[in-house]
Amino acid sequence: MSSAADFLASILEQQLLIINRQIEQVSANEFAQEINQLRLLAAIETGKN
Repeated sequence: MSSAADFLASILEQQLLIINRQIEQVSANEFAQEINQLRLLAAIETGKN
């Protein structure tokens, strides 16, 4: 029984690692989008002056 529990625990641990990587990737993508928006706004403001 212990080996089955250990096996399931290892599967869950791997799933959590995958989910954490996906969350980090989404956060990185959102951050990059915000930076691009700020760059665009800066370019627009610079063009106005």
